[in-house]
Amino acid sequence: MTTPRTIRKLYAAANAVFSRTKYVSAVVKLSLIDAYVLPIMTYALEAVSLSRGQYDELSVCWNNLFRRIFNITCINGNLLKHYNIIVPVWISLGFVPSQATLPA
Repeated sequence: MTTPRTIRKLYAAANAVFSRTKYVSAVVKLSLIDAYVLPIMTYALEAVSLSRGQYDELSVCWNNLFRRIFNITCINGNLLKHYNIIVPVWISLGFVPSQATLPA
């Protein structure tokens, strides 16, 4: 599911949104990312069983989009957690896997 090709498609869609929304607010960018990029990320997601590494790859991609929207260049985990900006992809999709379903 999360192959380098899929990741490239995700970033290509995000770059298309970002290139056309240089002077719009972050709220509009978030809305467009949700409308155009999120479907690419979640296509057929419920039909496959992702490993923990694949979840992490999707989270990294999703977090990078948030960092770009909010112009976060300093990666300080405590700062990001304080502002609740970065959310793992499965939580933002409303899917919270139990500990039993996530591999260690």
